[in-house]
Amino acid sequence: MRRAARRRGGTLLLAVTGLVASGAARAASGPPVRLRMEACVPVSHPDVGAMLALELERSRVIGVPDREDDGKNDGKSDGQPGGGQAGSEDGGPQVIVDCLDSHAVRVTVDRAAGRRQQRHVRLYDVPPRARPRLLALAIVELLAAGGPAPEPAPPAGAPRTVTAPLPAVVAVPPGSGGPSPPSWRAGAGASGRSFSSAWGQATFGAAAGVTRELPGPRAAIALDVAVEASERAASLGRVAVLLASAALWYELRGQHGRWTYGAGPGLRLGWARLAGAAPASQVQAHTVSRWWTGPLLAARLDVDLTARLSAGAALEAGKVLQSVRGLVGDSPEVEIGGAWLAATIFAGTRW
Repeated sequence: MRRAARRRGGTLLLAVTGLVASGAARAASGPPVRLRMEACVPVSHPDVGAMLALELERSRVIGVPDREDDGKNDGKSDGQPGGGQAGSEDGGPQVIVDCLDSHAVRVTVDRAAGRRQQRHVRLYDVPPRARPRLLALAIVELLAAGGPAPEPAPPAGAPRTVTAPLPAVVAVPPGSGGPSPPSWRAGAGASGRSFSSAWGQATFGAAAGVTRELPGPRAAIALDVAVEASERAASLGRVAVLLASAALWYELRGQHGRWTYGAGPGLRLGWARLAGAAPASQVQAHTVSRWWTGPLLAARLDVDLTARLSAGAALEAGKVLQSVRGLVGDSPEVEIGGAWLAATIFAGTRW
């Protein structure tokens, strides 16, 4: 599959190269181009600068750090989308590359007089070695498509020369269609939960969940289901604990390269079964089943291993509002109540 992806990336780059070759000469004229890349972009700033220099005159690409300084961009912005001011200090266009979402980056070209052009480039399905070349071609095409500032209208009666505009070329891999749509994540793993009441119990088991990344600001809605169990000794026997629960929460997310992190509030609804077992025949054992629920605050960290596979961990803290208690005689000896703390490690996929 990786070889097929490399072949697709190579085919795409050849096609885009042919389409923008006629516009490269047009983009190469005029003042220098200042290149700025935010730290979240998963491509080396010097590599993109080197690829861009192959399409433009090397002296026209400024703002590219040395390789030992790569990644030290402070990512500051003046509040405009993409950051930076309109045009560079010497009057040339300024190119800003920042993160759009977990799948794509945004290329913004700011020109003099406040003119701005933007394009979304999907990088995460492209082999890493092909990303600098793809990004450079997208920048060249966007520079060529903008062209120079419009000239004043000729005097009345003067002959007019009409130049056909360059066609717009979208320098992104097949299937991206511009901005990336919201994506899904799904995974499964091991979980553990501990309750803090005086007769609280720790349980261990498995969990599975799905996350829907929302459009617009970095946010997501997550749902998970967990089944956990444990057993503890009681004064007259043993108590087996079985928990099944589901949680729904909203989280705000951030991203740095392959890492995605988020946190937010939610609610967990569960069912608990406390089953007593008495070795002595004169002791009667009972089973208690009840619902329990409470609000939660969850935090999660994901890492994208490949274009489709990911792994991560999550922490969760909550407070039981409706508890479940098991009694031995008239004395409580086990309870699903108080505050809880849970942890999950998981592996999964995204699409």
